[in-house]
Parts: sequence; structure tokens; C-alpha cells
Amino acid sequence: MANTTDTSPTVSSDYFTTDENFTATITSDLTSTETSTIIITTTTTTTTTTATTTDRCFDIKSNNITVQNRGSDMFTALISYDCPFTDLYSFTMLYDETSANCSILNNVSNITGDIAINVTCNNILNNAGRNWTFSINRTSSNSAVYFEDFTITLSPLNYTGFNYTTTYDNNQISITISKPDCSQIADLQYLVVRCNDSDKTNNTLSQNCTQVCWGLEHGSKYNVSLVRLPIPIADMNDTIPQYSQHIIIPTKLDSATNLSFINTSITNESVAINFTCPRGSYEKIVTNCSARDLNCPLRKNLTLDNSIVNCSNYTSITLPKVLQGVEYECKLITMKETFNNTVSDNVIFQIPLEPVLYNGSNSSNNSVIIFNVTLNSDFNTIASNCTVANNQSNPCENVTERYENCSTQLNLKGIPGCDYECSFITEKANYTSKNSQVYNFSIFPSKPNISDHKQGSRWISINWTISEVTYIQSFNIFSNTSMENFSDFPSDEKSFSYNFTTEIKPFRSYTLHVELVSNKNVSSETFSIETSEEAPPPPDSNDIEKKIIPQNDDELSTYEQYVIDIDPTLFSNEYGIVRTYLIYIRQDQTYNTSEVNTNGTYAEASRNISIDYLAVVIPIKSVQRNGNLVMNNITVILGNQTDCFNESIAYTPCNGPLKSSTTYRVILSACTIAGCENVLSKSFETKAPPPTPTKPSPSKGWVAIFPVLALVAVVVVLAGWKRKPLKRLVTGKIRKYRKSSKVPRSSGSISLTSVYTVPTKRPKPLYKYISMTNDDEKAIYNEYQDLEMTAPQYRQSDYEAEYATKNRYGNIPARGPWERTAVRLTADHRVDDYINANEIQGLHCAKQYIATQAPLPDTCQDFWEMILQYNVLKIVMVTRLKERNPHNPTLTVDKCHNYFPENKGDSLTFGPVVVQVIDIDRRPKDDLEIRLILIKDGNIEHRVYHYYFIGWPDFGVVTQPKLLDLIETINNHGQNLFKKEKERLTTPMVVHCSAGVGRTGTYIAVDIITKLIKQSENNLSTMQLDVMGVVYKLRQERVKMVQTKDQYMLVNRCVEEYLKRINRLNDIMRPPNIYENVSDRQSNTSTNIYMNNDISENNLNKKSSFKYNNTKGDNSSLVDNHSNSSGVVLRQSKYKPIHDQYDSKSKDDNTPSIPRRLPSIKRQQNDY
Repeated sequence: MANTTDTSPTVSSDYFTTDENFTATITSDLTSTETSTIIITTTTTTTTTTATTTDRCFDIKSNNITVQNRGSDMFTALISYDCPFTDLYSFTMLYDETSANCSILNNVSNITGDIAINVTCNNILNNAGRNWTFSINRTSSNSAVYFEDFTITLSPLNYTGFNYTTTYDNNQISITISKPDCSQIADLQYLVVRCNDSDKTNNTLSQNCTQVCWGLEHGSKYNVSLVRLPIPIADMNDTIPQYSQHIIIPTKLDSATNLSFINTSITNESVAINFTCPRGSYEKIVTNCSARDLNCPLRKNLTLDNSIVNCSNYTSITLPKVLQGVEYECKLITMKETFNNTVSDNVIFQIPLEPVLYNGSNSSNNSVIIFNVTLNSDFNTIASNCTVANNQSNPCENVTERYENCSTQLNLKGIPGCDYECSFITEKANYTSKNSQVYNFSIFPSKPNISDHKQGSRWISINWTISEVTYIQSFNIFSNTSMENFSDFPSDEKSFSYNFTTEIKPFRSYTLHVELVSNKNVSSETFSIETSEEAPPPPDSNDIEKKIIPQNDDELSTYEQYVIDIDPTLFSNEYGIVRTYLIYIRQDQTYNTSEVNTNGTYAEASRNISIDYLAVVIPIKSVQRNGNLVMNNITVILGNQTDCFNESIAYTPCNGPLKSSTTYRVILSACTIAGCENVLSKSFETKAPPPTPTKPSPSKGWVAIFPVLALVAVVVVLAGWKRKPLKRLVTGKIRKYRKSSKVPRSSGSISLTSVYTVPTKRPKPLYKYISMTNDDEKAIYNEYQDLEMTAPQYRQSDYEAEYATKNRYGNIPARGPWERTAVRLTADHRVDDYINANEIQGLHCAKQYIATQAPLPDTCQDFWEMILQYNVLKIVMVTRLKERNPHNPTLTVDKCHNYFPENKGDSLTFGPVVVQVIDIDRRPKDDLEIRLILIKDGNIEHRVYHYYFIGWPDFGVVTQPKLLDLIETINNHGQNLFKKEKERLTTPMVVHCSAGVGRTGTYIAVDIITKLIKQSENNLSTMQLDVMGVVYKLRQERVKMVQTKDQYMLVNRCVEEYLKRINRLNDIMRPPNIYENVSDRQSNTSTNIYMNNDISENNLNKKSSFKYNNTKGDNSSLVDNHSNSSGVVLRQSKYKPIHDQYDSKSKDDNTPSIPRRLPSIKRQQNDY
């Protein structure tokens, strides 16, 4: 120690007084690098009044030091002496700690008592838990110095904020414990680390404040203790107690190592992972496997899990059923509660692909086979490879398809009728593909669809289709009598036609179907058809001799006429119903053939005997289909017509007087609807004329005959003057027939009659149409069924092949039974006069409407020429150009060709006809577009309104209000085009849908019915409305008008809706008074609209041409005429051409018209 008293202050002894304390503190100014001795000096002064005595306390040591406050860097101690100090002393404290701050306090209780000093030190650094030494020097007044050393043990610090590090080195685990600045706690000899509870060693911390615990294992927790050992206290007989701090240090779990994959089954359904067990302690080992390349979304979250508890019995772990075709990445997870899991390294292995399985049907009736396969593995694609089996040829061909997107539904688009051998290839990138077993599949053909059939007298033509190209070996065509095979057709054909002739006879009913021969035979629907009629079979020559009997002895057989008897059983109905007998007169006996030779008129034959002429036509009533005619003999008087005004008109009968004493034969022609069979009778001779009276003398004779000759001359002149008008009348009627519907463009419409007659069917009072019950609706549907049965029907025999391309639908012709109303086009350039359209009678004229089909691409010019020809001013179109297909609503079908321009100013050209829209009014709320169209044909210009209604539902009917709105709008619109009221009533309105019968018929029927109601509005309570009769009349004028039962119901329902509109429901809600005479009431109306009249020529029948003898006692005749009182059959009017006798206007007459050219009346096989 260095003495540094020179730094101590000098204190005057006069300053102190008794019982005063003085503390002096000296702080060193030295730096920490200098060794210094800090000296603290204090002076004690005792003041007495006695003399100075000798210093007895100079060398006395302190008798005790008591630490009153002890810290790690400070203390406070009391040092006492057993001696009173009477002299002035300086106490000096010396110590080496430069940072310490110490002080001495002199504490004297009395002047003569023991003295003690207080020593306080602070900021003693780096000595916690260690002994700290200082010195107290006493310096007497005579400068004598006495030194005394003291040692104080400072308090240690506790362990706080230490660190540890666990080291995993190969097979060893160690924990390094470190306490930064551990020397500040206490001396290192007292700081030890115990690695676990059983560790009793005192391994002290090293100089760098660390200690290492060795020999640890995985998955364990160690209770590490940091201990501060007891520290002896230097200043007293005691120790500072031991202090310990504990910390739990876990070691992490070990992971499994050396993972490898092994396949444990032949089917690859289970696998195992070999591994080396983890070291140390753990509770279980769990597998975690995930698919690395799984493609199918249904299995994206696929994992494989399993676990074991320990490794004592295992070197591998088995996985559950795995998915084939997947690459897995697996890990083993070591687990123990409260420990973090440890994951092993990955092992990657790939499971091979497996082929798909199919357990479904091996056949299909559809060209697309749907395979619902069972997947056995993941995949990218599945390829189906189907090869044609059983040596089948074109159109069968191999099919390969590829499927992706994890589809388990595979579609094979094959050819119907083909057999296939199919396998499925499972494919995936980086995998070996796998083929399935071979499966046999058959696609069966669909049944043939009979699209059309025609017939002749000895053949039946069948047209059929198949829906798609099919492998067909052949077709078998079956009838109820025979079978024919048909195999000559292209392999890719879908439409077929065949003429079936085996054992086909005229006028027979046959049931036929077509069988498609393929890998499965399928048959079409069966249909029935009747072959056409032929001319009757030729009778036996002996029968001819016996059954055409000249009656030479009959009283009516004279020199100008002759009687023959005809046995009707001469001809058979086997080939067709004999409907007419034609009797031709032959004079030239050199012709022995039964064919008519140069068919001429009576007048021509009178001048040329080589000409045969038609004398008599005998219509025959219908008889039973099978067997011969069973009727009485027909007696015919030849030559009894004296007023044969048509004797010079070709092809009309004239039964004029025969020549006397002349040999004749008759050609008897029996006619079916198809043709006539002629037979030649034996000859007969008229009688000689009566004897000529004796001639008078010449002079007297001339005198007598002159007045007679003068009278004859006058008669001849008068007859000649009248004969020409009569001939013109007859000739005019023939021409009128030939051109009955040719209306010049300039003539417009022709009004025939103002009386609209309805055939009586089901007349009902109007109240029956209001608030109809279910029974009422059922009755209406029954009406429709009756209508279907009784109205004129389309027959195959009505088919006209030459017009087939002009008909939109094969079963909707315009002619046949509807020949009378058929529109005939008259333009000069035309090759034919056909258009699929019919004139329809309305209330105001016979041609108030024209019902027609929608134009086809090739008939648009015909359509517009019809508009010009009839001077039409309104066209109503109640169909769209395209509508949904009823068999597949996702598709559309063409309903009408676009025959009119779309927008204003647009034009279309059809041959010489140009149509242009000059104005358009679109009314979307009414589903209606109104166009004013200008038609130009050369120098002719014509305007017409076109009403395009698109509000009719595709597969239903329009509502009553909407239909009546449409009719009212159209009837009230476009009046500016009509020059006169009469033109409005008589100019026909063209109405069309697609076929021109269903919606068209409905529209016209409702328009007619509303006009009927309006016409009788003063008599509604007694009005009898016959809806069925109205529709029946429409069907007499065009085929299938009002085509469906729903349309027919709509017509009936419109009655009530119309009555609501005109506010007349209350007038007809009650039934009429049963005492009222309804017929009388109707007769007072302006027009008798409920008449059931047939308008025909009256009283044109003249003198009889033949008679019959009812020799068998029957009361009726099968000859189709009325007999007069004398029993002689009346002949047809000489003013009416023969073909008019069988006009279709007669609803009950099924007799066909006579062919225009009668010379070729030989037996034929006609197709009617």
C-alpha cells in the first residue's frame, strides 16, 4: 500500500468539540490502471481540563468488528476498541479498490469510555462472494502510526440469465452450460454445474464460465442444476448458504434412417418401408406418405398412414392399400409427448399402372357406347383400341379414342351393325402402359323407318331410311304372302328404295315390313297398303257370248234402235270395283278387236263407218269388293236418243238413232278407277225400215210435197240458227272445266255466291261453347275423332310424282280429292300449273282465302306469281322461318324458306319477279311484323301487306286472346289497298304456316266463325253454331285443315272469347225457349248460313238412254241414277261433259273421272 496521507485534509483540533462526530471521505483521483492506496483520515479530539497524560491506547487492537450491512459490492461495519482515547488521533483507512467509496465515522460515547468507529464502503466491484481487505491506521499526535488489517466477506450474486447449447455429434449428445460473466456471481470455486439429479459431482465452471454435460441420449429431459456452494464468511464464524437454480433441458427425438421401399404383394396393393430405428427414447413411429404425381382430382388428398410403438420387433412398417400408378413420397415421424416430432429423410417409390376393368353391357342400341369403367390406377389418358370383329367390311372400321380428365366414362363412336374387339390402354408419363383384357362389343342397328310407300297394281314401292350409316348385310322385305331379299346398295347408304313385286296382285291389301339383317336383325314398323286397281280381268270368250245378248225380238228393237241385255257378272271386281260401263257402237265388221277404233263422235261415225263412237255411259253403284257384280241384268236401248245435241262434241256420249238394216257390234268397256277392259259382242242387225207408201203421180206428188219441203226448209234454217248457241254453251262448259281455276291477273277474284253453307254435323246453341266442362271438352275431342274418320283423307293413290318436289310434306297434297279447289297457275311461261295451295270459301265469296304451304327454295316464284294472279292484298304468315325440332329441342328445323326481304329497302329476286320491302312496322309486344311489299313482274307492279306472326308456340297452340287479337288486327289493317268495299270482301287473303293446314286452318276457321257470329248478332240466343261443320267444310277444300285436336279445341274456345269481346255473353247464357220455332227464326236472317244445301245444276236430265229389267225381284238398282215412273233409267245431262259426272263436288260419289282420251281403253296396269 502506498501512503497517500498527503491527500488527507488537515483538521484543526479546535474544530471538534465533545460528542461531535466527524467523517472525512477521500476519493482517489487515480485512474483504474494505477495501483493506489486510498487513505481516509479522521481525527478524534478529546477536550479536557486536566493535564496531558500518557497515551495508553496507542497499540491496542480493536476488540471486535461487526458488519451491520453486507452486500455484493458494499458493507457497513462497526469497529470497537477497549480503550478510551484521550489524545487526538487520526484514523486512516487504506484499501486497494480504486472504485470503492469508503468513509469512517468516529463515534465516541464519552470522554473516558471505549471508542468505536463506523466504516462504510460502497461500489466495491468484482468482489461479490469474496473477501475484501482494508487497513485502519491510527496516528497519534506525536505522529506515531499503528496499522490494523480487516477482512470482510461480501455477499455473492445468484444465478440469472445463463445459456445452454445442445450438441448432437454422431453418437454423442452434449449440453454446454454457460453463464456470461460468471465471476461476478462469486469466486469460481464456489460455482458448479450438476447435469442431472443423480450427478453429485461439483464440476465448477471453467474460466470461460462454461461446463459441459456428456453422455446424454435422444428423447430425454435432463434436470440441470447450477449450484453456488456455501461461502465462508471471513469476518464472522459463519457461511453464506448454498444456492441452486434448476432448468429442464430436453434432447430432441432421433429420426429413423436408411429408409427403403419393398413390394409385399403380387398385385402391388400393399407395400412396406424398411428403416433403421431411431436412437434414444420415443413413444411411436408414424408413416406419412403423399402422392407426388396424382392426376385424378378425386384422389388429390390421398395419404397413407400407419404406426408402430417401438423397434424391438420391427425393421419395417407396412402401408395400407396403395393406389396404382402413383409415385409416393414417404417419411417416418418419431413422436413422443411434449417433444417436437422428428421427421426422417424422404423415400420415394413408384407403384406401377394397372389396367381398367369393365363389367358393363357388351352391346348397345346406340352408335355411341358408353363404358363406365373401373379404374385400378391413376392415369393421364386411357386409350380405347377397338378393331372390327367377325370379318365385317365397310363401313365398319377400327376405332381409336383417347380420354383424359380422369374420366371413368369412355365413349366409343362406332358404326351400328358392327362388332368390335376392344381393349383399354392405361397411360401415364414416366410409367409403363398397361393393356386391359379384350372385351367384345356390338352396336346394334336401329330399326328402319318407313318414310314413304307407293303402290301400283302389281308392285309396292317402299322407301325407308336409317338414322345413320350402318353395317347392313341385306334387307328382307316381308309381306303377308311372301318375302324378298335386297342387298344391292352402297355400304354408306342411309336411304333405300325397293319395288316389291313377288305375288303382288291388284286391288289387294298387304301388310309389309322391312327387316334389316346385321349383327342383330331389326324390323321396321308394319304398315298396310292396298295395291292400285287395274282394269277388270278379261272375261272368258264363252261368257262374252252368253252375257251380252242382243234382243232381236224385243219390241223396242226397231230399224233405228236395238235392245241388248248385259249380265253384270261378266266382269269381276277382282282387280278393282267396276264403276262404269261404256258402250261403244261399231259399224265396221272387219275390225274384230275389242279396242276402240278411232274414237269419234256420233256425227263423224254417221259419215264414216270405220269410226267407233261412245253411245252410253252406265254408272254402277258400289258393290262388295270381292267377287263378281251381283245385280240384275241391264237392258240397254241403243239408238233411242233423238235430240242428241252433243253429237259433234268429242268424247261425250251420243246414243243417236241407228241405221236400218245395218250390222252392228258393241264394245262393252267395264271401267274401274284405273282403267277399262273391253270386250266385243257378237254382231246384231237392225231391222229393215217399214215399207214405203205407194208413190203418187209425179204431178200430183210435187203439188203435194212442195208445201212440205218449204216447211222443212224453214225448220232447217231455224235449227241451224239455234244449234250454234247450244253448241257454244256445251263447248263453253267444257272449256270452263279445263280452265276452271285459271284466273287472269287483271280479273282479280271472282265472287260465286253469298251463301256460305255448312254441312250439318254437330250444330249447338252458343251457350254450349261457354264455361265448358270436362264432359264438354271430351265431347269436342270425340267430335275431332269423328272428323278425322269422315273428312276426305289423303290416299296413297292421290300421290302425283311429277309434283313431289313442289310439296313440302309428302302427305299434304293440293290435289287428289281436293282437285276442285286446287290453285292452278296460268302464267304463259309455265310448264305446269301446280302449286300446293287451295281456294277456301268464306262468307263473302268462294275464294275468300287461299291456304298454302310455306314456300320452298324452288317455289318462291310460284308463290309470288299466285299473289299476282289472284290480286292478293294480304298475306298472313303464322310460322317462323325456323322452329325447334320436336324430337330434339336443342336443334331447329326449317319451316319456311325466306321468301320475303327482312328490312326496309331490301329486295329479293325470284326469276322475273322482284319483291321489295317499302315499309315495315314491327310490333314486338304483339309478336307481329307488318311489311308493305312491292312486287314487280315486268311492267306489272302490285302492293301487298305481309303479316309475319311469330307468337305461335313451337309445340303448342296460341292463346285465344292472342289469336283473336291477330285476326282483328289483320282484318282492320291495310284498308288503303282496297279500292272498293266489294274488293275487300272478294279479294282472297293468303294464309300459310309450314304445311298450310294446321295453324292455317285454325286461323281461317276462327275468322269464319267470328264472322258467322257477327252476321247473326241479332239472333245469338237462338243461333246454332256448327264448329265441326265449319272445319269439315274446310277439309273438303284442303287436306287436314285444323290438323290437331288441340287446334280444334282452340277453335271451340275462341267462341266464348269472341263473345266476351263483343259483350254478348249475357245474351246467350240461357238455353233458348223450347217453344220457339228455330227454323222459322233462321229463315228471317239476311243469309241462311246454316243451310246444308248442295248447289248443283237442276233438271238437266233428259230422255232415258237405257233401262233395266228387275227380273230378280229386287226393289233397287245398282245403276247409279234415279228411275222415272216408267222404270226407264235416265241418262246424264247432255249439257254436262262426261268427266263432270264424277266431279269430286259430290261428297258420296267415289266414281273416278273418265280418262280424257278414250281410244286407249285396253286393259292397263295403272298407278292411280
